[in-house]
Amino acid sequence: MKNYTLKVQEIRKETEDTVTLCFKQPGLKKIKYLAGQYLTLQLRINGRRYIRPYSFSSTPSIDSSINVTIKRVPDGVVSNYINDYVNVDDVIEVQEPLGDFVFEADESIKSIVFWGVGSGITPLFSMIKDLLNSDKSINIYLVYGNKLKKSVIFYEDLEKLKLIYAERFKIYYFYSKEEFFDSESHNFHGRINTVFVSNLIKNIEGPIRHYLCGPIGLKNTIKES
Repeated sequence: MKNYTLKVQEIRKETEDTVTLCFKQPGLKKIKYLAGQYLTLQLRINGRRYIRPYSFSSTPSIDSSINVTIKRVPDGVVSNYINDYVNVDDVIEVQEPLGDFVFEADESIKSIVFWGVGSGITPLFSMIKDLLNSDKSINIYLVYGNKLKKSVIFYEDLEKLKLIYAERFKIYYFYSKEEFFDSESHNFHGRINTVFVSNLIKNIEGPIRHYLCGPIGLKNTIKES
């Protein structure tokens, strides 16, 4: 297992409880990874060593920095520490990229549906950017659930991609606690449900491939549809 020492060159505040750490690529031996994989961070907090994996939100074919996005979780020692105390120019030890949650090329695939909830968007965002940039033959759909619009991670970036790739990229937002929004712009109340899933799949050109990153309830909803 290879280890690297990376310097934080930028910190982006994505939402009230989520930040993206942008690491500078090493000058000589650049870290190679695939969209959808994860990077394992090693941090020492209060004298104790913690090891945590975080999915890449950057895309190797697009982004010059190595980015991971971390959302606070209740009683999350590492996620809360990163959100509160990590600064630009800090140096963090990481392990080499791992993970098989990646896109496998298949010329027969016509459409891909990405299903995500909350911070589950992180690896999906990496893969979506990669596919929009590299494969012009595939239609891409993102179904993304959150409590509120303000808690949508990468909202502005996703909206920009939707405009640039309007013919190939569609987004459907679900808000479980949002009260005020434009219901005619692919926004929906509540959680992702079986009726929506069934209707969407019926109207998508196949063959279809699905990528899901979220709670077990989301997986069950899609299976039952």
